[in-house]
Amino acid sequence: MKLNETFIFPVFILFISLLISCNRTKLPVEEEIPVQYSDANIQPKRLYGNWQLSVMLADTPVDLNADGEANTNLLLETDCFDDMRIEFFENATFFTENAQMSFSPGISSNQFECLSNRQDDGFWEIIRDDLILSVIIENVIYQETKRIRLTGNRFTFDVTEEESDMYVNDPGNTLVSDIQIIELEYSRED
Repeated sequence: MKLNETFIFPVFILFISLLISCNRTKLPVEEEIPVQYSDANIQPKRLYGNWQLSVMLADTPVDLNADGEANTNLLLETDCFDDMRIEFFENATFFTENAQMSFSPGISSNQFECLSNRQDDGFWEIIRDDLILSVIIENVIYQETKRIRLTGNRFTFDVTEEESDMYVNDPGNTLVSDIQIIELEYSRED
């Protein structure tokens, strides 16, 4: 019994000293290495100016203009979204013009109405690579956060299924019933 106690006590002391030494080497919170993000730390000044929608990417090719060629970029299939843009101002405000393709029941499944000239404005900010938009609609503030990928004079972001439905209003059984908008790309107008 004495032999086991003699052996266990030094092992216990060694274990405790290892725990203490490990705790001493831990960095204080302010010295810990920050989390790294792709395209991290986008400077707001890189977004100042007018950006035009340049790609509206769908998950399935569609032939809206009946030219015999289906595309996943809806801008190659219709001019409905040609006026979509966003302008970021230095005073942290923004202005957008949006559009929607609306397929109404009773009209041919290949025909749609383009609802354009919807304008929104509000406030914006960038935190790391997240674009945060606060839109004011009927005295209610709606906040949207999008992780953007900024490369040169283009930025892209993913679109949720709910947002996709706002761009393409489909009652079902139309040419676009099976598509979902998955990404938008904006290019800077110089």
